[in-house]
Amino acid sequence: MNRWANSESKNSVFYLDVFLALSIISIPFLIYLHLLFPAIESSELVLFGMEFQHGYYDNQTFVWLVLTGIVPILLISIYFLAAKGFSKYGLLLLISFFYFDFVSSVAKQNLLFSLVNLKAIIGLVGYLVLLIYLDRRIQKVVKDQLSIPLPKILKEIEGKKYERINKTAKTLINNEKSSSQNHYLCKVYRVLEVLNNDEEFKANKFSNYHQKEVLSRGLLTISILVASLLIVIWNYIPFNIDKITLLGFDFPSFGFESIKVFVWYLGAKVAIILISLIQFFNSNKWWKFAYLAPVMIYLYQVFEILFLDSIIIESFGNVNILPFVFLTIWVVILFSFSVKRILQAEYYREILKSKFEEVIYKEALGK
Repeated sequence: MNRWANSESKNSVFYLDVFLALSIISIPFLIYLHLLFPAIESSELVLFGMEFQHGYYDNQTFVWLVLTGIVPILLISIYFLAAKGFSKYGLLLLISFFYFDFVSSVAKQNLLFSLVNLKAIIGLVGYLVLLIYLDRRIQKVVKDQLSIPLPKILKEIEGKKYERINKTAKTLINNEKSSSQNHYLCKVYRVLEVLNNDEEFKANKFSNYHQKEVLSRGLLTISILVASLLIVIWNYIPFNIDKITLLGFDFPSFGFESIKVFVWYLGAKVAIILISLIQFFNSNKWWKFAYLAPVMIYLYQVFEILFLDSIIIESFGNVNILPFVFLTIWVVILFSFSVKRILQAEYYREILKSKFEEVIYKEALGK
């Protein structure tokens, strides 16, 4: 029996997909929570009745620094939970680098500080164990991903074929006894004939996944290594330089305190953009466009630094990118309605098929 014959399993996968997609879209916005804190000189942060001492100019800067470290960790964690195949465990390496980089930057120390800090190591191990546990729990419920071809989703958006079929099927299921048995059987047969003759409807949703995963495994591995290098390279740059020369070109610090701080900021952004793009091109999920939301947000933040000469970063000026992010949200929501209708059509087909066979069986016994 096909593992996807159970409609509850399909619905579980669908709602999990919706959760993952919305998480990927919304997590990058957490960075803007620092705007809720006043930019008033203070080295003490009071949060939920607890006091935190920090050595930064104001609470807004400190909260921004904390969120700058936490957001990439949460985002890559969702990528890990959404991915399939053994190569996904390479993302745990990336999470580890982001974690150690976060601990080092908050403590105003180099990478070696967090690598030898016992509390930091225990915290990382605990988080990774929790993440792997959640992944295993999800895999027990979701043994395969729900992959519906993009052309099929677009056809449903344009023609709403399955919406019409679902209305007819629902009417037949609810009004089984309102017409003669032969007339009812004819109507059920017509609906089943339409669905059974639909080649796209009968297509295996998972037939190309493993081949694609193998072909892109090397690309994912290389991107993780490059991203890891981008995250930690700032530790090897002297702090007292405000200009660096690469390939004959001079690069300033773009308003940051030094080149070291600039590379710390830029490296993490480019790493997230790289991994998000790889996840987008490597995925055959119906909601893969959600990966573009972090790409657009982080690209704009990089653009803001390099070309807009912004004095205040990641602030209200970022509203310029919101229309493009909202477009991504709209696409994911629109696709989700179509996918839901396609899954519902499968569910109704199983019910109608069962009713059709039941009626035929009763007639055979009656004869």
